[in-house]
Amino acid sequence: MVVGAVAGRLGGFGRALLAYEGQQASIEASRRFNLSAETEKAIVPFPLTWVPRLAQTEEEIAADTERRVPPSYCTKAEPAKLSSEAVAQNEAARARTFTKEQQAKFELKRAQREARRAARPKDTQVRAWLRNKSDSLIIASRFDPTSVVMGLLPLLKPSRPFVVFCEFFEPLVACFHALQATGTVIGLQLSN
Repeated sequence: MVVGAVAGRLGGFGRALLAYEGQQASIEASRRFNLSAETEKAIVPFPLTWVPRLAQTEEEIAADTERRVPPSYCTKAEPAKLSSEAVAQNEAARARTFTKEQQAKFELKRAQREARRAARPKDTQVRAWLRNKSDSLIIASRFDPTSVVMGLLPLLKPSRPFVVFCEFFEPLVACFHALQATGTVIGLQLSN
């Protein structure tokens, strides 16, 4: 919801980089804002796992990705992956069972999905934006925000504002003390 509000305020100018944990970003709440297509494009999600790897070059990241071995718990019961040709054949066979109206709707959805995928910024571009640092930082956390703040603070340009929200006061106090201990942050305020 926070990223939707920020993107709405940006009005299509600039970017709202959305860090997420897990497999995909949850931006369903931001869709409720009825943002224009241009404003929605300003929301650029990226996984938090990228943050520690930003010191690496793109070549090193590509090499790590190629030689990455899945954990043993994933390889034992993992089903065989279909090739892209087999997936296309399965889709075509399924589409033949549709009525003409259903086929038209299916093709339209597929074209829209491909257009969205093509319009999305490439991973290398998003990492370049992160390396160039941001103008502000907003963190909304359900749990202890300290580790997230300490990980993302280096991605903020010097003397730029940041805000940390947490529904519980104790994690905010711990984060406040951790930031004070670094000695690199000035003008800290804690409010509830």
